[in-house]
Amino acid sequence: MNAETSALRPSPDVQQQSAGTDRPAKRQRLSLACNECRKRKVKCDSVTPKCKNCHFRGIACETTDPKHPELTVVRKYGEMAINTDNGSWRQKFMGGSSLQSLTMFLDLYLQRAGLPKIGPCFKHGMSFAEEFVPSLSLRLPDLPPASLTDAYLKAYTTNIHPLFPILEPDQLHRDIQRIRAYQDASWSPSYGFRGLDALLEAHDVPVLACIYGAISLGADEAAGDLTETGNDFLAAAHGLYAHLIGLPHLSSVQALLLITLALRARGKEGQGFQTLGSAVRISHSIGLHRHVAVAKRSQNHEEFQSRRQKIELHARVWWTCFGLEKLMELETTRPSAISHAQHDNFAPDEIFAPNSQNQLKYFLHWILLAQIYEKINELLYQRKRSQASTLQLLQSIGRIDSALREWKSNLPDDIQPDGDIYCSDEERPLAISLALQYHSTLITLHRASLVLPHNQFMEEIKTNSQHLPYHQRLRKGRNLCTASACATIRMNVHMPDKRIQTPSCALTQTLTGCVVLSLSILRHPQSRTVRTDLELLRMGTEMAEAEYKRLGQHPKFFEACSIIEKKRLSKQ
Repeated sequence: MNAETSALRPSPDVQQQSAGTDRPAKRQRLSLACNECRKRKVKCDSVTPKCKNCHFRGIACETTDPKHPELTVVRKYGEMAINTDNGSWRQKFMGGSSLQSLTMFLDLYLQRAGLPKIGPCFKHGMSFAEEFVPSLSLRLPDLPPASLTDAYLKAYTTNIHPLFPILEPDQLHRDIQRIRAYQDASWSPSYGFRGLDALLEAHDVPVLACIYGAISLGADEAAGDLTETGNDFLAAAHGLYAHLIGLPHLSSVQALLLITLALRARGKEGQGFQTLGSAVRISHSIGLHRHVAVAKRSQNHEEFQSRRQKIELHARVWWTCFGLEKLMELETTRPSAISHAQHDNFAPDEIFAPNSQNQLKYFLHWILLAQIYEKINELLYQRKRSQASTLQLLQSIGRIDSALREWKSNLPDDIQPDGDIYCSDEERPLAISLALQYHSTLITLHRASLVLPHNQFMEEIKTNSQHLPYHQRLRKGRNLCTASACATIRMNVHMPDKRIQTPSCALTQTLTGCVVLSLSILRHPQSRTVRTDLELLRMGTEMAEAEYKRLGQHPKFFEACSIIEKKRLSKQ
């Protein structure tokens, strides 16, 4: 098929949305009308999954090329969205795996129901997610009192470190004591108050940024909500950005990763994408992407342990970069700064001691999942359509799905993502984070079953079934997505704290669940489970709207939640 890939993947058509106007984007002109419109000699529009004429007649909308009748031509689908504002200086790109691209298909159903589309709402959230405006003057806040600092570090070590082991906790405590000594010495009878910046050496600045980042994250985790302390110390850490770039060493990478996590916790994933990119570049420049094997135990035990700890720390920092980079690539389809062929393989048994592996079990599970993100990005969203046939794409989906199921089967029974999570209360947020990312990955993997014409998708699977040992699983792709959407919303309802947006979980996952569940309800309004689904949808949209308000998002952006809710009410 020359729409071989078109059958399973969106085309590179671009949908532009201007913040200065709500006029719909100009419709892309079709190069070939569908068979029925050609037969009747009427104008064929570009509406998907059926053109307007075929929709009104209630017939299948199929297109074949008269020059190549043996090939099936599939109508194009928008693969990316570009948001712009009134001026020419703000622009945001989101690709085919993003939530915004998925909402284009929900908009088709909303439009037919006479309801406003939610796609235009995304342009209003652009500046909030992408920008973090720093102060023009550098401000270095004093560290909190020792008792508060200890509470923040305990929350950081308990809630953040197991999944993102960026720092060495013991070293962090020593660095805090050293910086506190500088702080105490910043005033003297002879010189008066000189300020912390007058006492710090250049190499201390990235360390200070690490401390600020850990305090910002820990303060929010200790409170279970965003705090002024978290805001102040994030702003201070971000204000040192130029120093981190100017001193490209390990501590700068650590600080940039902590800043990235704190930005994500505030719904600023776009800005986090920028700081993460800098962390990856510095990691490459200092060789973190190439692991040095731990030498056999020498006679000097202390030297051996010191070398092992250093290698483990480098590996933890690099693979945190990798995991976040692949996660953000999956969320946006923006090109990755990490190429598969340009870093060493993930080999935890060769790097981490057995006791370290036990302490880092959530981190290790997450990195293995991130390798599946990488496969999805590479095989389904970044590859050009001309390079793969329909069969190859179906095989890719099936193989990645098998890898995802194997990943799930290797998780302990008490943290299974599609079962009851009955681990300890302390670990529960970490387990839920893994589960939410699993369900989000499953939806992204099987997205073709959501957006493509169902009958045609089933026909492609049937035609190629002899080459697809997992064809029955592929047939259930739409049901798998709906089940994961429901699980995502339910898990957020039962989160241990009230926040949906955290460093490890994104509100985007909840909104994706709402969009997928909405598509299911609109396609099957007579389903026996529709009442339950509607109630679940109500809870999901209300949670998402409340969370966006709490984060300070633009009101026009979270109108998307209200629009979905209006659709729910119209069905009752």
